[in-house]
Amino acid sequence: MSRQREKQEREEARARLVAEKQKRKCAQLAQRKTWAEDDLRNAPVKTMEKARRKSQRAAENYRAECPA
Repeated sequence: MSRQREKQEREEARARLVAEKQKRKCAQLAQRKTWAEDDLRNAPVKTMEKARRKSQRAAENYRAECPA
C-alpha cells in the first residue's frame, strides 16, 4: 500500500513539474508575441514586412504551443 502511495505521489509531482514547465513556456511565448507585435507597430516602412513576418510567426508559435 505504501509503495503505491509513493508511486502515485511521484507521478503527481512529475505532473506538476510538467504543468509548471508548460506554463513558463507559454508565458515566454506570450512575451515574445507581445514584443513582436510592438516591433511591428513601431517598425519603419523599410522593415515592416520583416516585422510582420516575425509577428505572425510568434503568434503561430504561441497558438500551437498554448491552446487557451
